[in-house]
Amino acid sequence: MIVIEGLRRLAPLAAAAGLAAILSGCGGGSAAIGHRPPAPGSSPSAPGGFTSDEIRTLLERRLADATYPVAASFGGSVAVCQALGCPVVDAIHVDMTADNRRPDLSGFDHLEPRRGIDRASREIVLERDPPIFRDSFGAWTDHGFFLVDVFRSREEDDFRYETLWLGDGSDKSPVTAAGGTASWAGVMSGVMTGQPGDAGTLVQDDAAITVTGLDAEASITVGFSNISRRDTGAAVAGMTWSGLPLQGRSFGTADVRFDGERGYAPGAGFGAEAEGSLFGHIHGPNGEEVGGLFNRDGIAGAFAARRE
Repeated sequence: MIVIEGLRRLAPLAAAAGLAAILSGCGGGSAAIGHRPPAPGSSPSAPGGFTSDEIRTLLERRLADATYPVAASFGGSVAVCQALGCPVVDAIHVDMTADNRRPDLSGFDHLEPRRGIDRASREIVLERDPPIFRDSFGAWTDHGFFLVDVFRSREEDDFRYETLWLGDGSDKSPVTAAGGTASWAGVMSGVMTGQPGDAGTLVQDDAAITVTGLDAEASITVGFSNISRRDTGAAVAGMTWSGLPLQGRSFGTADVRFDGERGYAPGAGFGAEAEGSLFGHIHGPNGEEVGGLFNRDGIAGAFAARRE
């Protein structure tokens, strides 16, 4: 079982530790959380964008529709158990129990969509002593969404992050004809984790995913570009993964950690040896969307994209 002590001095964060429940291994293995909210409208009720309540309803419905695989990660100033099978800080974990997937989806403000992807953010102060500052970024498509959550104190580099991606992967139709090519365009967001003074800073921008040669050896290319810091707008170096094998509808690096006892196991030989970590899954009818998590170059985050 995971034990989160908080942000060194922030033990009160236990009330906000939604990812701790996901990674703890407690609960059952059903793919839905039981509550299915009514279908929201496809467009905002107000000209300025979706309201906070509409965003919560949209995300709750995608949460209810989600199936395996599910990806989650955490890191920062945290402490975990050292026993065999405990979750690993900064690692991408796939297929933890689904009954505990109940992230806090309230309080988001709608942002201008980018590349056809709806986005939202929130900045709130949790009333603790001392106060905890929570910055979040989320993005959603018709069949999935991701969250990047950061909790910080006033002390420099004293923070915790949580990332989550999930989607409806029930459709198993071919992504494209054998030997063909498919591409998706979307967005990414992440949190800087490595450099002193920058830890806990959110970054965001474009994501592109391409699948080539969908036959015996399909190959995936994932690229993030035009990345910038949300606080200053300063540019951040892009990232690219090439030659990732497609297994079913999933792809990634060899260091992704799977809990095959509770969910989807990709089989032997998943992933490729590559710089950093990445897990992605093509989902939705006819493979129209893709999403996942990554951790590389001192940035941990998530991505979502629509088929072009």
